[in-house]
Amino acid sequence: MRIQKEIIPKDVIEEIIALGEGYKTEFLESLSSIELAAQTICAFSNTKGGNIFIGINDKGLPIGIFNEEKEASNLEKLLYTIIPEPVTLTSLVKFNKKTLILIRIDEGPQKPYYVKENESFVPYIRVDNLNVPATKKAVKRFVQNSSISGTGQKLNRDEKIVLDLFGQKKKLSIEQISKTLNFNERRLKKILRNLSKKSLIIPDNDSGTIFYYNSNYFI
Repeated sequence: MRIQKEIIPKDVIEEIIALGEGYKTEFLESLSSIELAAQTICAFSNTKGGNIFIGINDKGLPIGIFNEEKEASNLEKLLYTIIPEPVTLTSLVKFNKKTLILIRIDEGPQKPYYVKENESFVPYIRVDNLNVPATKKAVKRFVQNSSISGTGQKLNRDEKIVLDLFGQKKKLSIEQISKTLNFNERRLKKILRNLSKKSLIIPDNDSGTIFYYNSNYFI
């Protein structure tokens, strides 16, 4: 992963550090704690977005990053654990001769977002300066809102047929769906992509095979 450089005025960074962590700001010494960073990105995506500064310790002291390649690699790994894919922008920022990584996270257009933790999928929201697992009620609201707003279109016949299949099976691969419905792969991928955009199903790459889950599976 290549990270672009960005210039942010020194006084702006000083003000951010002085304000400390909060609803839309998180400081991390490094990305060695992939799980924590993933939870934060997920939480920001499910709420109002936010910024993560890598290279600032728990005391709010800018220590900088020590290995850009390793941090970039860890970032790729943690983004892989979040589904759907979050909307982020990552840049390198210089501050007092130290290098920080800034990850900007947008409020997600495909809520709810989940972190894959072992065999579970956990949705997080941001409460003050904490990442908190979302309640089933909140997740249900995300799904309903996404279904209503989605792309602003109703489901077509093929999409309804595929979605009905997910009412019987909570987890399906492209091969399983194709075999059951006798849809060709190109046609099926388009249907699954549309249903994913509307947050009615959730894709997950499990050991190299892409599976899809019914969103209601998590409610």
